[in-house]
Amino acid sequence: MSVEKDRSINQISNWRDFALGYIGATCVCADAYLKRDPKDPGFPYEAVAFIPAFWNFKHALELGIKSLFPFTKNKLWEHDLINNLEKYKEEKGLNDKECRELKIMCEKYGKLEPLQKLDDVKSKNFIPPVDFENQFFHYPEGNKSHNIIYDANNNFAYYLFRTGNNEKIMHKLMEELKEDAYSFAQILGKHIGI
Repeated sequence: MSVEKDRSINQISNWRDFALGYIGATCVCADAYLKRDPKDPGFPYEAVAFIPAFWNFKHALELGIKSLFPFTKNKLWEHDLINNLEKYKEEKGLNDKECRELKIMCEKYGKLEPLQKLDDVKSKNFIPPVDFENQFFHYPEGNKSHNIIYDANNNFAYYLFRTGNNEKIMHKLMEELKEDAYSFAQILGKHIGI
């Protein structure tokens, strides 16, 4: 086997392993949120485990879809990767249904659509920013996604996602996130064999 081929196999393996690792971390964080006892005294980390759960899955989507692209030296990758996937679907053996599923997941989490089910501080539906760059759960502030939220409502705080009616809603969102993570892992497992 040539050195170049070994390198390519290792690259594919690395991208796959990172994507699957972040999918695993997504499920661990979601499970921590789902299994926590809200009556626990103090401030258990499980109460805010939805933050890394969302971030890990969004990062897994990015890495996993990048792993489906051919490994060449001259590739243009951006956070909105799904639009480039159509070019490579035949090469990777993706069918139309899988491409649709991936596109739906990327749109759903890139636009933070699940968060629209939550209430804001005024008990209205929360209007999340578009976040294809995966910054909303990466940092507590600092980019245009955060500015949109803070400009619209100076009282915004992430803990609002786990209070009142949002507690039950977030529970359902974590279950949904786990289902999406499992579906994504199945697609990757089918198409990133070494």
